[in-house]
Amino acid sequence: MPSHCTFDIFDTVLARRVSKPVDVFTLLGERLKQEGLRVPPPSLFRLLRVRCERWSRRFEPSYEVTLPDIHRMIGHFLFWSEVHRTRAAELEREIEAEVLGITPHGREAVLKARREGRQIAFVSDMYLEASFLESLLRREGLYQEGDGLAVSGEWKASKASGQIWAKLISFLGVEPEAILHQGDNPHSDVESPRRAGLSSARLGTAEPSRWEEAPEGSGVAGIRDYGGLAALSRLARAERPTPDDYWTSLGSGMLGPMLAGFARWTLDQARQDGVETLWFLSRDGWWLHQAAQLLAKPGDPRLVYLGINRRQLQLAIGQAPGLDEFSLFEGSRQHTLRLVGSRLALDAGTLTELAAELGLGPEEVLERSDKLRTIELLVTPDWERRRQDCLNKACGPVKEYLKQEFSGAQGRIGVVDVGWKGRSQDLLDQISGLEAPLMGYYLGLTRRQQVTNAKKGWLFDLARGEGAMALDRHERLFEVLVGGVSGPLRGYVKGEEAWQPDFEPFERGESAPGREEAQAAALAFVALLNHERYRDWWSPETLKAFAICNLNRLFEHPTADDAARFLNWRISTDEAHLDSVPLAQGYDLQRIRACIQKKEPWGWIWPGASLRNSPGSTRWLMQLAARFNQVRAQRSA
Repeated sequence: MPSHCTFDIFDTVLARRVSKPVDVFTLLGERLKQEGLRVPPPSLFRLLRVRCERWSRRFEPSYEVTLPDIHRMIGHFLFWSEVHRTRAAELEREIEAEVLGITPHGREAVLKARREGRQIAFVSDMYLEASFLESLLRREGLYQEGDGLAVSGEWKASKASGQIWAKLISFLGVEPEAILHQGDNPHSDVESPRRAGLSSARLGTAEPSRWEEAPEGSGVAGIRDYGGLAALSRLARAERPTPDDYWTSLGSGMLGPMLAGFARWTLDQARQDGVETLWFLSRDGWWLHQAAQLLAKPGDPRLVYLGINRRQLQLAIGQAPGLDEFSLFEGSRQHTLRLVGSRLALDAGTLTELAAELGLGPEEVLERSDKLRTIELLVTPDWERRRQDCLNKACGPVKEYLKQEFSGAQGRIGVVDVGWKGRSQDLLDQISGLEAPLMGYYLGLTRRQQVTNAKKGWLFDLARGEGAMALDRHERLFEVLVGGVSGPLRGYVKGEEAWQPDFEPFERGESAPGREEAQAAALAFVALLNHERYRDWWSPETLKAFAICNLNRLFEHPTADDAARFLNWRISTDEAHLDSVPLAQGYDLQRIRACIQKKEPWGWIWPGASLRNSPGSTRWLMQLAARFNQVRAQRSA
């Protein structure tokens, strides 16, 4: 076992509260301008600062420089006095001290090494002085007397070139095999020390993902608003086994901020509305429930994951889909008798009898003529009686389960769900018999008919004309992204003391590769967000803006990589429902037909990304229709 542990500093044990390290230079340009120094606009000063560092290195044989060297070069271009050069360097140190903070994985690694009795040293390819870095490490509780510190600017040797390792081995007075180095850079912190005979391991990650970059043109305000959240996303990735994987990045940068922002908003709204119990409806509510548990504070409502969905609630009031082609098969491309049986609550024996009378297999895809024969048979008096018997048998356990949950709820109840119309809340209101209506908190609301104060949407509310509408057009994909913790809800079973929901152990036919890693990374982000060390790195307003920005990046402006990753996803919302979930693949004929049947003839229009990916023969028609729809919406508003 190595007797010495050395650690990289930046993005390993300390992280900057910015999207990219060079954002520090933009902040410096703003600070210099405020102090009255002669500087170009912050964005141009950032470019000058980068170039002057590069030029300064060319004058140094080792290619390693210090902060005064860099600011001396800047001073030559901007005609600064020595006083101004010194002040500019001081301000850069001040900004670095403001934006730098400890990383959880770095802290744990250092503490573990100390517990094991290993000698500690820190090694960094950096222009900042060792004395300044030591002060930061001491401030964060990482540096102790007897620790070592090697900085390339002062040692005139770097990890990247590999020249610093011989000097470090001599400085520590041990053999190379006695040193374990850990850092975030695959070359400088892993390959380079190994070539010098040291052991090495990767710890942390530095390269920002697509989701961690501030929007173009956001300037200094964008750096401040997005920087802390981008850093937290990077820290959450660093805690995962594959920090640079697509799904890990998507989870920490897009899904995590969305879950956290919605959960925090829900808890705050519920407290304001006097809600004492929050029901998170299955199955999409599982991850929302997990996020809310991580963010809950004393005084927040009691959080309950409720094993109920819209189909079970329809059973509780004796409601079944209409016996017409659209109602029985709406929303699914798997038009089979199994789908019919699932939606009509037919038990296995009754479904087998139905298939035998029709001469069809339960899994056989139905032609239109088969669908019409099925409907004709189901409306006969004999089958109407059988259907009613199955419905009565299925609704009893639902009613008992709901009775049990209503009796155990404290105070006013609120329901939490992804959305989109709040129909489950309407059904619960019918069943509850409570004087005060339930409150509903949704990621998005697309109900157009009426505006009600009992339903609130966080990301968008179509009736009120508020919020970002990206999810309205891609709700199916998002539902599968946040789903999948179990299979479909089969019903309820009576345990020793209480009724329990009975879920399938897994999804029938579903395929969503990478989703579990994205969800795990998302919860890692939520947990970091609530850590006391990072609570001043964000606000509810910046969190919502960050979430919306990245939701739009995925749904409105997906890359070819995004589309390829989601291409083969499949979703199953009940035991016979299997549907593909495309992203940016152009128009979809079945989607158009379904929207027209629902009297929403313009609902099929997809966002710009899908227009770009549509066939050339239809692209111009879709663009014209999209423009028409936009003008129509403006006039109606």
